[in-house]
Amino acid sequence: MYDNYAFEAVAVVPINHTNGLEGLRGGVYCHPGLDETDLRWSPRVLKTLEQMAARTDRCQDVNTAGKTAEEMEVDTLNNFFSAACRPGTWSYNETVDANLKSRYSSLCDRCGNNAGCTRYTLDMGVSVAGVRNDNRHIQALECLRVNGNSTSTAVAYVAWQHLRNPNDAPSYAVLCPNGTLAPLTTDTLNNAIAPCAFVRQPWGTIVASTDSSAAILLELRNAWPAGSSPSGNSWQSTLFTMLAGGANAKVVYQDAPTTPLDYTSPIRSISNADASASCMPARRWCTISEAEMNKCSWVRAAAHTLGMYPACYNLPEKEHHLGLPLRCQG
Repeated sequence: MYDNYAFEAVAVVPINHTNGLEGLRGGVYCHPGLDETDLRWSPRVLKTLEQMAARTDRCQDVNTAGKTAEEMEVDTLNNFFSAACRPGTWSYNETVDANLKSRYSSLCDRCGNNAGCTRYTLDMGVSVAGVRNDNRHIQALECLRVNGNSTSTAVAYVAWQHLRNPNDAPSYAVLCPNGTLAPLTTDTLNNAIAPCAFVRQPWGTIVASTDSSAAILLELRNAWPAGSSPSGNSWQSTLFTMLAGGANAKVVYQDAPTTPLDYTSPIRSISNADASASCMPARRWCTISEAEMNKCSWVRAAAHTLGMYPACYNLPEKEHHLGLPLRCQG
């Protein structure tokens, strides 16, 4: 029996939380970290809660000239939450990253002493059997525990089924995207599926071209009839490691190939890049050939799926640069 999803991202709040997502305003934000490695979440997953609650895609300042996407994002969070621990890299430009963490230090001040906004250094207390205190999701829940009280709210954005101490569960609930609460009862915690989630991730797949997919499915069934790694040092075992991810992985076959969209959309639907509005200024990407234009279009779609901003856009006009026809991605 396998779980329905690779993971679910949920928001955990005190049981007395009110007013849905807007009720998080002025509260404490406990995040597992933008460099969280346990589940390798994409930027889109990592930032789903903050985008829905603080509307980081709706720039507060009408004048966005000269401002980076990271700056506008962090500024919005700083004005929404009173404090936070949002560890990890905010910008891949080290100078910009350090500057943002200095200017918006309140988004780092719940990480613990000498954390440098790179990790949690909270006192996790007595060790609990079977619980990794260095797990970022467990640490984010501890951040919630020490910051949520009767006079102020807090939220931990974590993966479902992470819980350090079941005795604390009755004091908390899962906050759903529609603003309702699902208390962490024993029945809820015993369910492998969260009562609601901000992100539900389909399991990874093996992708092939449409023309060859049926034949490849048949070959894989023959190579791995049990859906697990064959024993020994065979080519089938090597191929399994390369495609499925190691000896502990499991391949579950479908009766027939399906398109990526048909596979993912019932679980996790992502809007088309052209239909996604954002206040962040787009970036122009110029190309000199049709092949480059196609590559850029693919990169643009992939970046949108991952939640990487600012976006780039295709522009229909042609310009001339150094005597060559130039097409620009904006």
